[in-house]
Amino acid sequence: MEGSRRERKKKGEGERKRGRVQKEVDTDEEQLEPKERRKRALDRKMDEALKSTSRRGKQSGLEFEAMIDREIENMRGKMIEAAKADAEAREANKPAIHKLELLPAVIGLLNRDKFGSELVDPDINLLEAVRFFLEPLADGSLPAYQIQKQLFDVLERLPIKTESLTSSGIGKVTHFYTKSNRPQADIKRQADRLVAAWTRPILRRNADFRKRDIQQVQYDPSHHPTPSSADLSADLQAQAAARRREQLLATPTYMNRARVENNAASYSVAPRSNYVPVQAAESGGGDVMKRIMARHAVQSGKASRKR
Repeated sequence: MEGSRRERKKKGEGERKRGRVQKEVDTDEEQLEPKERRKRALDRKMDEALKSTSRRGKQSGLEFEAMIDREIENMRGKMIEAAKADAEAREANKPAIHKLELLPAVIGLLNRDKFGSELVDPDINLLEAVRFFLEPLADGSLPAYQIQKQLFDVLERLPIKTESLTSSGIGKVTHFYTKSNRPQADIKRQADRLVAAWTRPILRRNADFRKRDIQQVQYDPSHHPTPSSADLSADLQAQAAARRREQLLATPTYMNRARVENNAASYSVAPRSNYVPVQAAESGGGDVMKRIMARHAVQSGKASRKR
């Protein structure tokens, strides 16, 4: 009871204060000059216009977000229908061109920066339709190279999080491209980069190359023995010697010249270094360097005197 009385008392005091302020404002405006009254009236109108604009801005923002959601959902439905139509066309031995025809519109939608995170929203799940575009067909054939290249280019730019990967399954089909031998080399490299970028937060790896933890193993040459001359028979040794002599005497051509391989290899494991640094005091390196520097100083002094 006492709390309700206090609240009513405070409310009444606030209303009385506002009433007194309004009366004071009216009284002051009556005492002002016409120019000042017009200025205050203009200020009040501008404040009201700004308030109404902010309300309309909020409403327009909500309408814009709803429009984006509708556009993405419509494109997702078209992509699913195109993927189904291509699968049915392949079963009927007809050309599968529905995804290719829709591809420009898909890339145009995915490249819109103003859509932002709505493109990778797990609730709308547009990435699932992208996965349908990249998946192999029922007969094992891959989609057209143009589809693979353009979609992987877009996927590298999208801010895809773990939740979107889980709901869409795009990570599984991308991992398939890293393991399969059928995709082109550049597509496999793009898939490798995507898998590395997506698994980095899951495995808690740092994106900075200088802070990357590289796996190292001890290299043992005995695990890869080479056959010695004692293990080979006399006939095999003679054949090997004849092949080497023939190669040395052959006329240089494009095929037997030493050349750099075109495709550079990529490694994920580094050999552990067996280098043991020796202290200068133990090896006497400090004294050697002092003698070298002294000799150099003497020789430089002699050369300057000769000049």
